[in-house]
Amino acid sequence: MNNMGKLFQEWREAANSEAQNTSDPELILTAAVQFGSGSVFGSYPVESIRSNLNWMHVLAYDYYSPTWAKFTGAHAALYDPSSDVNTDSGIKEWIGRGVSANQLVLSLPFYGYAWTLKNPKDNAISTPATGPAITDDGNVSYKDVKAYIQRYGATVLYNSTYVVNYFSIGSNWIDFDDAEAIKIKVSCASEKKLLGYVVWAVSYDDSNWALSTAAGSVMFCLRKRIFKSTELVKAAGDSRSEVNKEGAELFLGNAPDLQVFGFSDIEVATDGFSIENELG
Repeated sequence: MNNMGKLFQEWREAANSEAQNTSDPELILTAAVQFGSGSVFGSYPVESIRSNLNWMHVLAYDYYSPTWAKFTGAHAALYDPSSDVNTDSGIKEWIGRGVSANQLVLSLPFYGYAWTLKNPKDNAISTPATGPAITDDGNVSYKDVKAYIQRYGATVLYNSTYVVNYFSIGSNWIDFDDAEAIKIKVSCASEKKLLGYVVWAVSYDDSNWALSTAAGSVMFCLRKRIFKSTELVKAAGDSRSEVNKEGAELFLGNAPDLQVFGFSDIEVATDGFSIENELG
């Protein structure tokens, strides 16, 4: 991994040089990293990551897999009172190592895992299992999880300690993130001032885009709150928040014709910030 740190440095130097010698914008450098616990950091060139990458996708999942864990597990647990193998601990670890919160992008799973229970009557989290179920590796997309629930009339449970949903049918036990869990995780990313979130993979969502809509609704609420706060400050006459065309022209120095819209104009144009009208 020391060589990887050197590679990041060389990439950054090359990107800076190219931007200085051409009209092209500076290349954005990113990487995907594990959620991060104390045992993981010995292999990561953290200082090089902090200094040379624009951001990192923190893979906040696959903490447990039925291919090797002989017990049911919350594979994307936001919290875990008995272990540091969880998203909250991982994010704190990265920040504690000197990586800025706004360099971190939370990567969320739109899939779950299916275990084969050793005893179908013992079906809670962290109970004995004998391996994967349903698929060879136990990996099941969210849309297939929902179809499975509908087909067998499963009763889905939610565990607020881990922030995970799970259910069992016979000896098959599945953990996954439903809409409420996704909302909580996106909200957590915002509260920790992370750069944002990304999902793996959008195509795993159901036909109604339940998870994408849930995540988008959190961002909509946050944006609306920010817009309204700005409007209130402006109404109070705080000149520091004044938004005008001159200020817009200075943004990145390359948008002389940028037009600025007020909150009310944007609200009308987007039909109340409807997710269907979101671009990008």
